[in-house]
Amino acid sequence: MLDLTPQLANLTFADEPLPWPYAYQARVVGWSLAEVAVGGQRFDPRAADSRGIAGCRPGARPLLTPQLLTGCIYRYLGGQSRDQLGASVLRERDLDDQLHLYWSRPPAPAMRPDVYLYTADVLDRARLTIQIELEVQIVNQAPGNIGGVPLPPVRVAPLPNPARQLVTGQIEINLLAPRSLVAPGN
Repeated sequence: MLDLTPQLANLTFADEPLPWPYAYQARVVGWSLAEVAVGGQRFDPRAADSRGIAGCRPGARPLLTPQLLTGCIYRYLGGQSRDQLGASVLRERDLDDQLHLYWSRPPAPAMRPDVYLYTADVLDRARLTIQIELEVQIVNQAPGNIGGVPLPPVRVAPLPNPARQLVTGQIEINLLAPRSLVAPGN
């Protein structure tokens, strides 16, 4: 069984740094499992798995409304703002309402309903296509102050397109098939 949530370690933009006092602010909208490939087959996670269960499995949904994500969408746990990326420490229980995957040879074994279960005759490698949607804006980091009270960063409008960006990556997993061992005398 694989319990999964992605985590961005760093986020950079090609034209950084912007001239002072402007800077990028980015926050993560959510993430999705867009595709599963195993045993030479490709699966859409919204379609029926090897047990015939179709649709996205229950789990935490994003607080913001995704616009670009495809597949099955989940809340991102690795910190919502750019400053928090990579600083978040996840615990095993944090994965309870995230993605759960299981691979097996046919026939499909019994499994709890929140798991995506895929069977393949050849279990050698699985490839997951993961997407993360970002909401990006440019802010004025030094908008001044009123009566000696500093103002918070102010969003620059209009924001250069796109205001939403999609980061797509693939995870390769080498699958190992467990073997039953029979001791002498059994």
